[in-house]
Amino acid sequence: MADNQDDKRKSGKNSKAKDKTMNGFQIRPPAPAIHGMLGEKLKAFYAEVANEPIPERLTALLAKLEAQSAKKQQS
Repeated sequence: MADNQDDKRKSGKNSKAKDKTMNGFQIRPPAPAIHGMLGEKLKAFYAEVANEPIPERLTALLAKLEAQSAKKQQS
């Protein structure tokens, strides 16, 4: 019987429909309020990152790559 439970635990068959198992521990999705809060925090964080200026080195590299690509297409 114990072996059967271990097999179920490894395969995840002992969990509820929405629950998952990882290394024998049940992983449940976060409550809707927590899920929404996390989503808002992540959106705010990445909005700040997206608005940061692009470093000069990166824009120079992109220009160089575009020039190389244009040269190849002309050949």
